[in-house]
Amino acid sequence: EGIVHLFFGKGGGWNMDNPLTSADASFVGENEWDNTGYGISSQGDLNGDGANDLVIGSTGYPDGFWDGKVYVLLGPAYTINNLPLGLSPVLLTDFVTDLSVIPRAGTLGVYVMKDGMIIAETSVLLSEDRDWSGVNGDIDPLNRKSVITGLEDAPGAASGHSLYVIKGATDDTVAICPEAATLEEVTVLCPGITYEQEENVEVVMVNGVEYWKISNQTGTGGLSLQLEDSTLPETGFNIMYIFILVSFMMIVPIVSLIIKRSNHFVKCSRIG
Repeated sequence: EGIVHLFFGKGGGWNMDNPLTSADASFVGENEWDNTGYGISSQGDLNGDGANDLVIGSTGYPDGFWDGKVYVLLGPAYTINNLPLGLSPVLLTDFVTDLSVIPRAGTLGVYVMKDGMIIAETSVLLSEDRDWSGVNGDIDPLNRKSVITGLEDAPGAASGHSLYVIKGATDDTVAICPEAATLEEVTVLCPGITYEQEENVEVVMVNGVEYWKISNQTGTGGLSLQLEDSTLPETGFNIMYIFILVSFMMIVPIVSLIIKRSNHFVKCSRIG
């Protein structure tokens, strides 16, 4: 019988002689004289899970003659683990495939979802199991709010991601709160707020739900989004409105004082 020893690749530190006992895995043929390992080949990804697979030939199976048998060893598939309760990673290409149920491997596009709604989209390299315990997020469909934190620092995740906010039928503005970490902090008064119109963001329909999709989002404290009514002015207009209001409040007392003094002068003149 034959035997195949498997050594996982690494970036460096190989020795000229490696004892077979240090192999990461071994595959032993089923029968004597079956010549397991006579042929070995990497045929790429045979089952479509994103991981390369290994084919081992056994030319002498089952009794030493040339009937033969082929074994396919599926490459490692990994999962995203330890997301907070309620959050789940879902493949973009297979909306109903939960990575915690059906493992995948390679670089994949992933939605971060809660209660069937998308909060964010990113790509992740699944070269090993990924611990995403540092990721948190929430969504409020009724008030059309979303918040995501820690995704840009999640192991294997891309440095930038897209955030999703449910879009109302008549909404035409999305407000971005870059420093928010909870839904409660996603308000029109949040620090660093900006407003984006339809031409600056993408409107997408996923599984029957319409979202704002704001791409290339990053941040140290996480990113959050809130959809606001179209009656809200843009940030620049807000500043101008406040400036005019404050100026008006300052001018009114001055004008009032001038009028009072003018009336007093007129009265004095008449008496004289």
